[in-house]
Amino acid sequence: MGIHSGHIDHYIDVCGLVCSETGSKTAFYNENDTDIADDEADDTTGTDIKSEIQYLIKWKHWSHIHNTWESMDSLREQNVNGMKKVDNYCKRDEELQKWYVTTW
Repeated sequence: MGIHSGHIDHYIDVCGLVCSETGSKTAFYNENDTDIADDEADDTTGTDIKSEIQYLIKWKHWSHIHNTWESMDSLREQNVNGMKKVDNYCKRDEELQKWYVTTW
């Protein structure tokens, strides 16, 4: 389990990212380490790139400097509390996407 194996306070952002790191390695104070991994991930010419949705998570009782990018799989692996917040976001986003399609 990661250092945050606790409660989700709320999600901050969502993004489709190339599969790379999740958890504490993506925290703000480790940003320089993840830049190197991102540069290595960019060097995938001619290969199939697998992407996934990741959520920027604000952890309860932790400051914003400890926010991490997490996939649904990594959140479920850690068995964190507060998954209902992410699930509700996903449902709301899906409804919004359907609404956009029907109105445009």
